[in-house]
Amino acid sequence: MTSTVGLHNGGGDIENPEGAALDELLETNNLFQLIDEPTNVRGECMSCIDLIITDQPNIFVESGVHPSLDDHCQHQIVYGKVNISIHHPPPYKRTIWNYSKANTSLIRELISDIDWQSRFAGLGVNEMTELFTDTIFAILSANIPNKVIKCNDKDPPWITPELKTAIKRKHRVFRKYKDRGRRLEDWNLVKEVRNETSRLITKAKENYFSTNGSKVV
Repeated sequence: MTSTVGLHNGGGDIENPEGAALDELLETNNLFQLIDEPTNVRGECMSCIDLIITDQPNIFVESGVHPSLDDHCQHQIVYGKVNISIHHPPPYKRTIWNYSKANTSLIRELISDIDWQSRFAGLGVNEMTELFTDTIFAILSANIPNKVIKCNDKDPPWITPELKTAIKRKHRVFRKYKDRGRRLEDWNLVKEVRNETSRLITKAKENYFSTNGSKVV
C-alpha cells in the first residue's frame, strides 16, 4: 500500500515522491502499512497520511478509519484492533440506591415499631440473623428509591445509552459515506453527525465528573 496517496477531484490514486520513498523503506525492512483509505479530507482533496506501520500484520484482526470528532481537524482517526486475548468480565446487574431521596423519618418509625423480642422467640442465631436482615432490607427497599442497572466493564463510566446510540450512528453515517464514494455532499452530513456526537461526549463527561465530584466534597 502506498503510504501517501491523494484522491484529487475524482481522479485515481496518486503516489508522491515521499510516499514512494516510504514504500521502499517499508519493503526494505519487511514492514507493512495497514491503512488503505484517505485519512486527511479537505473537501474533494483527500490523502492517506495517517498510517499504522507494523512488522506483525497478522496480529491485527481489524484496522481502518473513523471520522474525526473535531470539526477543526482534517485528519481522521486511524485504528487497529490487535488479537490479544484479554477477557472482560461478562455484563452483570447491580442495584443502585438514591440515598438522598430516602424517607428517613418513615424508616426510623417502621424500625422502632418492630417487636424484635416476639419475632425472635424460639429462633436460633442463624434464623434470627436472617429474619433481621430480611426485615431491614424490606423496609429500606420500600423507602429508598432504587433500580437495577446492567453494567458492562468494557464501557467508560460516563457512557450513557443516548451516547452509545450517537456513536453507533456516527460510525454508520461514515460507513455510508465511504460506500457511496466519499461524495462531498455526504461529507457535510458526516461532519454534522460527528460534531453532535462530540458535543454529547463532552456533555456526558462533564455531567459524570460534576455529579461524582459533588459527592466527595
